[in-house]
Amino acid sequence: MPITMPITKPTARPSTNTESRPENEPINIFINGESISLINSISNTLTDALTLYQQQNSALSNFALALNGDFISRADYPGTVLNPNDSIDIFAPIQGG
Repeated sequence: MPITMPITKPTARPSTNTESRPENEPINIFINGESISLINSISNTLTDALTLYQQQNSALSNFALALNGDFISRADYPGTVLNPNDSIDIFAPIQGG
């Protein structure tokens, strides 16, 4: 069952997305293969999606993130607007020797 939660926090940086969606129209994205539904208020950013994901899963402190196969810098999370069916992959570091 998809997780649904309204996201109302505005982003710190302006949206880079030119596609407009009606306010409060849910979009479905995928995080590590798990379907998540975000309710659009102003924009849905990587920061918003990660906040929701961390509320439902164990806290992540160190990780790398790929959006649709492209790695995204942590500094770009607030300004990266998500679109329907975007896929986010979160990679945690693995210790070894």
